[in-house]
Amino acid sequence: MANGPASRPTGATMAFLQSEVAPIRYRDDAVAPTTAIGNLLINGAGGQIFYTGTLSKLRFIAASGSPLLNVAFYR
Repeated sequence: MANGPASRPTGATMAFLQSEVAPIRYRDDAVAPTTAIGNLLINGAGGQIFYTGTLSKLRFIAASGSPLLNVAFYR
């Protein structure tokens, strides 16, 4: 799983993040998460957030398994 969004549209200031298949850990302070440290984004029901912080500082890692991270950007 790559750290941070691969490509953000110009002017994007918000993102809808959704985990599928397996849980994801993320941090929004530009520091890489670990499997034990970082906010947990569970997969399935409740496994989504609407993020309005600094998008360039987001970092992600698979907490377990092989998760899929869906991202939708907004202005």
